[in-house]
Amino acid sequence: MSNSNNVIFFDNYIHTPLTQAQADLTAKTVAQLVLTVREKEKLLAEKDELLAKKDEQIQALQQEKIRTPHPFIAELRQWLERRKAIKEIRPNSYDKCRVIINVHIAPFFNAIDKELDTADVTRDMIKDFIAVVREQGKDPTAKEALNTIIKPFLTEMYTQQLIPFNVAMKIKLRNMKKAEKRAITFEEVEKISSVAKEMTPYQWIAVPLLAYTGMRRGELLALTWEDIDMENKRIYIHNTNSTSSEKSISIEERTKTESGTRSIPISDPLYEALTLHRDRLQIKGSHWIIRQLREDKPMNVNNFNRTMRKWRDTAGVKADVSCHAFRHLYSTLLAINAVDVNRAKLLLGHSDARMYTKVYTDTKLLAQSSSMQDVQNLVAKRLVC
Repeated sequence: MSNSNNVIFFDNYIHTPLTQAQADLTAKTVAQLVLTVREKEKLLAEKDELLAKKDEQIQALQQEKIRTPHPFIAELRQWLERRKAIKEIRPNSYDKCRVIINVHIAPFFNAIDKELDTADVTRDMIKDFIAVVREQGKDPTAKEALNTIIKPFLTEMYTQQLIPFNVAMKIKLRNMKKAEKRAITFEEVEKISSVAKEMTPYQWIAVPLLAYTGMRRGELLALTWEDIDMENKRIYIHNTNSTSSEKSISIEERTKTESGTRSIPISDPLYEALTLHRDRLQIKGSHWIIRQLREDKPMNVNNFNRTMRKWRDTAGVKADVSCHAFRHLYSTLLAINAVDVNRAKLLLGHSDARMYTKVYTDTKLLAQSSSMQDVQNLVAKRLVC
């Protein structure tokens, strides 16, 4: 190190001493910077304090909300009514949920405590409820109750900060048994057809329509002659007949799924059946394919269910056969005839092809396919005789 001409050498670093004026200016600048930093720190501390107070206020309000009584069953019913009022749920779905609440959910939780608060509902309570319903052999009801009612309800309560968390969110249903549904057999179709033609001939056409198209019950009951093109042999499905607590008969311009709006070809046996119905069996001048006896109006879904049960019971057919059993038969016939999956999906009005391959096709009936073609042809001939 050397000192010459006010220049100080520190190896490769050169530092020129500041003048007094420069030193004073630097000191002043540093002081201002320190003051600025301190002021900013003070402002940040005040801001943090305000945020902390707001958080305390929010938490206090939340706790106050939670402490306010929210009876579980009463709130659940009000939640369902709100969904209905803003049309988040269809009338028939509303009716179904209301029955589940009244028949299953309310009796179970009221037995625990009639004044049970929503915030006091526990995960174990819900799991016990599911176990009770499943013990009754009602796995589909348990699934509906949890996923369609309890979970969405508690999610909304949590979103509104009325409960600290949703105790049902992580509950999963395992080893659920699917409702056993089978396809109606050709022999059963023939028996029901004979009884229907004798008891209520003007409604008999329901049997071949269900058997040869696989349409849903609501779609069948919404059919008019305007939907049937006899010349081009097509049936156009675009409406649904439903019933609810609001309306006993409601024809809606929709189907169960978007894929449900479709056209179905009329097979030769069905063409003969429709011709027989139009020319000889239907009440003269009918607009609706399945109509009421005294008035040319669509039939109520529940009344048609009763009619179908009368046909079935009189024919000596097993009680597990319903309108949907015809849909299972149609799906199975598509599989027997090796109809392409996408084509089958369109004919059935499914949005998911797996419904055709895994749900509706009756594997037991499918295993008998080698002998079914002849039976099918025989029944087809008898249906239109």
